[in-house]
Amino acid sequence: MYDKQLQCNVLRETYDAETKTGILILDETSCPDMDPSIAHFQAIDPSVKKIYSINDIDGNLVPNTQIWRDDGQWKVGVYD
Repeated sequence: MYDKQLQCNVLRETYDAETKTGILILDETSCPDMDPSIAHFQAIDPSVKKIYSINDIDGNLVPNTQIWRDDGQWKVGVYD
Protein backbone atom coordinates (compact mmCIF):
# COMPACT_ATOMS: atom_id res chain seq x y z
CA MET A 1 0.00 0.00 0.00
CA TYR A 2 1.32 3.44 -0.93
CA ASP A 3 2.19 5.52 2.13
CA LYS A 4 1.89 9.26 1.45
CA GLN A 5 4.20 10.25 4.32
CA LEU A 6 6.96 7.81 3.39
CA GLN A 7 6.31 8.26 -0.34
CA CYS A 8 6.74 4.57 -1.12
CA ASN A 9 4.88 1.25 -1.10
CA VAL A 10 4.95 -0.24 2.40
CA LEU A 11 3.96 -3.89 2.64
CA ARG A 12 4.30 -4.01 6.43
CA GLU A 13 6.14 -2.38 9.30
CA THR A 14 7.21 -3.27 12.80
CA TYR A 15 8.61 -1.40 15.77
CA ASP A 16 10.58 -3.01 18.58
CA ALA A 17 10.23 -0.80 21.65
CA GLU A 18 12.98 -2.66 23.52
CA THR A 19 15.66 -2.02 20.89
CA LYS A 20 14.03 1.21 19.65
CA THR A 21 14.19 -0.13 16.08
CA GLY A 22 11.72 0.39 13.24
CA ILE A 23 11.56 -1.91 10.22
CA LEU A 24 9.86 -1.15 6.93
CA ILE A 25 9.17 -3.99 4.50
CA LEU A 26 8.74 -2.42 1.07
CA ASP A 27 7.93 -3.55 -2.44
CA GLU A 28 10.84 -4.34 -4.73
CA THR A 29 11.31 -0.81 -6.10
CA SER A 30 10.67 1.34 -3.02
CA CYS A 31 13.16 3.20 -0.87
CA PRO A 32 11.89 5.73 1.68
CA ASP A 33 13.50 9.11 2.23
CA MET A 34 15.32 9.63 5.50
CA ASP A 35 13.36 12.57 6.98
CA PRO A 36 9.87 11.08 6.48
CA SER A 37 11.09 7.74 7.87
CA ILE A 38 12.42 9.42 11.00
CA ALA A 39 9.21 11.43 11.46
CA HIS A 40 7.11 8.29 10.97
CA PHE A 41 8.86 6.31 13.69
CA GLN A 42 9.33 9.30 16.03
CA ALA A 43 5.53 9.59 16.02
CA ILE A 44 5.50 6.05 17.43
CA ASP A 45 8.43 6.58 19.81
CA PRO A 46 10.40 9.86 19.99
CA SER A 47 13.46 7.92 21.19
CA VAL A 48 13.71 5.64 18.12
CA LYS A 49 17.38 4.80 17.43
CA LYS A 50 17.41 2.76 14.19
CA ILE A 51 15.28 2.29 11.11
CA TYR A 52 15.81 -0.44 8.54
CA SER A 53 14.22 -0.68 5.11
CA ILE A 54 14.00 -4.07 3.44
CA ASN A 55 12.66 -4.84 -0.03
CA ASP A 56 10.46 -7.86 -0.69
CA ILE A 57 11.58 -9.15 -4.08
CA ASP A 58 9.55 -12.16 -5.16
CA GLY A 59 9.22 -13.31 -1.55
CA ASN A 60 12.89 -12.76 -0.72
CA LEU A 61 13.71 -10.08 1.84
CA VAL A 62 16.63 -8.00 0.60
CA PRO A 63 18.25 -5.40 2.89
CA ASN A 64 18.14 -1.87 1.49
CA THR A 65 19.13 0.99 3.81
CA GLN A 66 19.51 1.78 7.46
CA ILE A 67 19.06 5.04 9.33
CA TRP A 68 20.54 5.45 12.78
CA ARG A 69 21.12 8.08 15.43
CA ASP A 70 24.77 8.69 16.33
CA ASP A 71 25.54 11.27 19.03
CA GLY A 72 22.19 12.94 18.37
CA GLN A 73 22.70 13.14 14.60
CA TRP A 74 20.79 11.02 12.11
CA LYS A 75 22.80 9.16 9.48
CA VAL A 76 21.85 6.97 6.54
CA GLY A 77 23.81 4.20 4.88
CA VAL A 78 23.83 0.80 3.31
CA TYR A 79 22.25 -1.93 5.42
CA ASP A 80 24.81 -4.09 7.19
